[in-house]
Amino acid sequence: MTDLGEIGSKGGKPHEKHNVETPFLMVAFHGHSDGSFQPSSHDDFGIPGPKPLRENLVWFFYTFRINRSTRGGVILPLYWMVVIRERELKEVGITREKWLVSLIVSLILGGLLFWQYYRSFEISAATIPTFLVVAYTLWEVVFVCGWLQLRFEEAFGIIPGIILAGFCFSIYHLGYGWYDLPGLVGLFGAGLFLAIVFRFTRNILILWPFLWPVGCLRGFKMGGFSPDWSEAVFSAVFLVLLLISIFIFDRMQKRRAVLKENAPDLPNSK
Repeated sequence: MTDLGEIGSKGGKPHEKHNVETPFLMVAFHGHSDGSFQPSSHDDFGIPGPKPLRENLVWFFYTFRINRSTRGGVILPLYWMVVIRERELKEVGITREKWLVSLIVSLILGGLLFWQYYRSFEISAATIPTFLVVAYTLWEVVFVCGWLQLRFEEAFGIIPGIILAGFCFSIYHLGYGWYDLPGLVGLFGAGLFLAIVFRFTRNILILWPFLWPVGCLRGFKMGGFSPDWSEAVFSAVFLVLLLISIFIFDRMQKRRAVLKENAPDLPNSK
């Protein structure tokens, strides 16, 4: 495996070597190969130069990771469904249908999970940044359940859609360093559970903002991930951008509906 500690060692003493045992995406998202979020001179991707420069580049990789999840996990699927296919946002689980039932179920399940978290782990002011970071997992809900699961369901049926969504949920965590088989099996089980819950209302509100983020909160704690306020601010900003993107696509579909109502001779939706 490539030793990133050798990068930038030209013309001088090689930088301290790093045995990279986790994928680059995990390091880019979490900052440290050991799961910690805070960058330091000992975890800098082997980037040469002063410590401030190294840390700025580490944060660049972090923001790039979040930015890519926003674009690839949410904006591109929404663009495909709303603009290209001319379908509604409810086709990716973004809908007002059954919103109250969805929120109540999410609150109950999320509350039970949070109670388990509260009994198992200590909650302090240091936990607040983690709450903000896990709130950004809205993109995961839209991508895994709203996009992948419902597309699998269209192609293969309800049960295969649930199974494939659970499988994808576990596999994409390889990018965060989940190499051991028991861990992947556990993630597959969690993915199945979330997919089944989502299928009851086909509304993302049944998973977010309560159930899914609390599950991630517990996963962060068990994995030793401790985001600070820098990550919290980045996540909050991109969450706002994500919500704005959803609002824009919602306005686009409503405008198209009005235009078709006023001009009934236009072709039907694709």
